Amino acid sequence: ILIVDYKTDRPAPQNINQIGAAYTVQMAAYRSVMQQLYPPPDYKVRCALLYTDGPHLIELPADLMSDSLNRLPSGFDDR
Repeated sequence: ILIVDYKTDRPAPQNINQIGAAYTVQMAAYRSVMQQLYPPPDYKVRCALLYTDGPHLIELPADLMSDSLNRLPSGFDDR
């Protein structure tokens, strides 16, 4: 399963290091919900940001999204 979120930021980031933490947490939350509906190992949920300025697609690594949720004070559960 691939979740793609369109972003209109200008200029668009050119690599993963330039993406804001809020976007990473947002996509990690989407991924967490989808993993509850479509659990591993039967399904793999991937996330990417598609910047319309370019266009430029950046896929977010699973470990980056998990780390972003682990840093939340609410203890958001990433399954």
